[in-house]
Amino acid sequence: MSDQMQPEQSSKHYYSELGWTVVRRIESLQQGYLKDSPQARADLAELRKASQDLYVFPPSVWHLVDWDEVGRNTSSDQLTPKEQAIRGVLWLYARHQRGRTTPMHQRGVNLGEAVSRLAWLEGMDNEKAVRRHFDAAVMATTFSGFFNHLKGLISQLGSTRAAIAIDYGLLAQDLYRFAIPGGKQKVTLSWARGYARQKNEKLETNSQTK
Repeated sequence: MSDQMQPEQSSKHYYSELGWTVVRRIESLQQGYLKDSPQARADLAELRKASQDLYVFPPSVWHLVDWDEVGRNTSSDQLTPKEQAIRGVLWLYARHQRGRTTPMHQRGVNLGEAVSRLAWLEGMDNEKAVRRHFDAAVMATTFSGFFNHLKGLISQLGSTRAAIAIDYGLLAQDLYRFAIPGGKQKVTLSWARGYARQKNEKLETNSQTK
């Protein structure tokens, strides 16, 4: 049942087995970090040391980034899409949470919604500038290009002014889908809907308060 979708308890969003795995690992790390656990802080620091190509992580965090995939070709020297996804989101989360005293993982917030919130925070006149990495990620044709622009987005969302959280379980699923044939369309459609939904909600709220 590796790709069977399971409902998240209290929202319209759904997680696959991969998504749930990421949610459990990151929420455990996040809870420890926010409670000032030395182990959680050490784990996040070690995750940040990983190579940007996602192949080399310190041995102390292998238990966090490993994906035990049934039927995997163990003779291959290439990461599978699921390995890329779980390693990628843990690497990104460690950078997003760094120095923050509020949780940077929040269930139910897809990347499109988060970027829309950032654009609103920065002022809609600056929307195009805010969306530079977002638009480039959407247009990327390779996983490495996609991931590089995600790094820029996470830096924007984790800035001192913004501190906007995202759902890393959903992001893991996005990374996985992007890496498989035909999956990119699902990712960009989900982000587009999230972006538009959040923008429309803000515009409606703003009009009601005038």
